[in-house]
Amino acid sequence: MWGISDAKALANVIIGSVSESAGAAALSRKYAGYIRTQATQQKRSVDSITKDLHDELSSSGIQLDSVVMDDIYVKSETGSQNQQVWLNADKIDQQTLSKIQKVS
Repeated sequence: MWGISDAKALANVIIGSVSESAGAAALSRKYAGYIRTQATQQKRSVDSITKDLHDELSSSGIQLDSVVMDDIYVKSETGSQNQQVWLNADKIDQQTLSKIQKVS
């Protein structure tokens, strides 16, 4: 687990993310035919297919790397209000910026 507030850890975050993506892509390629057959020919539900794949991957010991980062941000009412200002703004202009409050 890495905190992204440390610039020195950025390389690890990038490498970890690439590894996670490559692992997921490899598993997707490996099981794409099975998933397609189960969904289209066997008419199985997504939940059923997912459960079977999860059980198979778990029992065979296959693991997928995933990147987890610490959440370094503290939730605040002011921050949430600022978020809404940004999300609701049609454009970033002085009127929008005047609504942003300092978060301490």
